[in-house]
Amino acid sequence: MTLEASTLELNSHRLYLEELDKTKIVHIIKYTIYLIEKNTHNFIENFTEEDLVEINRVPLTNDINNNLFFKYRKNTLPVSTIALIQDNNLMKFTNSILFNFKLRNPMVLHPISKDQILIIDLFCESLEESKINNQFIKTIV
Repeated sequence: MTLEASTLELNSHRLYLEELDKTKIVHIIKYTIYLIEKNTHNFIENFTEEDLVEINRVPLTNDINNNLFFKYRKNTLPVSTIALIQDNNLMKFTNSILFNFKLRNPMVLHPISKDQILIIDLFCESLEESKINNQFIKTIV
């Protein structure tokens, strides 16, 4: 599959993401955080208490429109944004996934460590628990 075909396919899932309501998005993010905290012993890189506090800020982070993002989400602009998430830092990788999900962006994830693969697995587990289709995510190994 070419990059162009992959991009078109991922963008086709944008409408699905935009139809998810705020409570469902926040629940998935918080459940993912819960799974991360519950599985800290499975990570090679240690999550400090500060790291967990930082991750917990994602659902509370202000969006572009100073928390009016969800309130006025029904007035969406036609956009074509796909997040390519790749970073050596586990915290940046994790926060980027959760924040881009909050923004309802389809994602291409390129994990470069076992810990990042575990983050993706935990995120997908939380999507599955909420019966949310994960077609908006592509993983490049």
